[in-house]
Order: sequence, then C-alpha cells, then structure tokens
Amino acid sequence: MKKRNSLRTALNLKQEDIAMLLGVSRAHWGMYEIGKRDLPPRASQLLFEMLETLETPKAMTTLTAAQRKQQNETEQQLLAQLLRENEYQQQLLTRAMAATQTKESAQLRLSILADHFGSTNSGKPKNAEAERSHKVLKTLHKPTAHHTATLLQQQIKLQTLQFEQQLLESKIKDL
Repeated sequence: MKKRNSLRTALNLKQEDIAMLLGVSRAHWGMYEIGKRDLPPRASQLLFEMLETLETPKAMTTLTAAQRKQQNETEQQLLAQLLRENEYQQQLLTRAMAATQTKESAQLRLSILADHFGSTNSGKPKNAEAERSHKVLKTLHKPTAHHTATLLQQQIKLQTLQFEQQLLESKIKDL
C-alpha cells in the first residue's frame, strides 16, 4: 500500500487527481490503494513510468536551464504583483490616515471652542443664543482618544507595509 500511495503523497495529489492522470475513476483508484482492485494495464504502465521518473536522482534534484528560467520569471511576476498590492495598500492607508488626522484636528478645534465657551460663560449664559451655542458645542465635543488610537494603529500598519515592501524589493533584487 505504501508504494501505491507514494506517488500521490509525493505530488500532494488528491485521489481524484491521480485517478484522472491515470484515466481511472476515483473509486477505482481508492480500491487500488487499499489493495482490493488492480489497475487496468494502461494505468499500471503510466503509474510505473511516473514512479520511475520520480525515483531517478536527476528528476528530483536538477532543473533544466529553461525550467529554472521559467521558475525565476514566475517568482519575479509574483513578487512584482505582491509589491504592487503592497503599494496600493500603502496608498489606501495614507488616505485613511489623512482622513483620521482631519477628524482629529476638527475634534481638537471643537474642544478648544467648547472650553472657550465654557470658561467665558461661567455661571449663566448671557443670552439664549450663547446658551444654544454652548449646548451644541458640548454635544459635539468628544474626546479625541478614539482618533488618536485609530491613527496609531494606522501608523503601525503603514510601517509594517513599508517593511514588507523592503523585503519584497530585496527578494526581487536577489533573483
């Protein structure tokens, strides 16, 4: 049974995949793996050829120049794609940080106004309009801790993305 399952394990294939390669049904392959059925001659021949190919030392250790070139090109394409995605994420995050900073600045200005009206109107407001302004400002005034925490999280995420960008660029250079 080890020999029967070794190709599937070596190639990390599902039963459906190996069965398709050999031209048999998944159920037929499953029965073959547990020793309850033989493979048809053509499937047995293909299985033998596949195992023989994998067992030669050259097959497992040496890539042809063309295969190496293709593998490098594929890796470069994947790394370039990851780098583009990283740059896009940095742009989105930079915009989000700008929006958070704008909100934080607006809250700070509201806080300053609320403090001003609170200090100038110690006691009773002078008129109904001043009282209404004071109430509106008190309602709008919220602590800026939320925006500060959000901004800090965004900064950390941006630094992480920048570090990832450096790693990707280094990997691309090494290829």
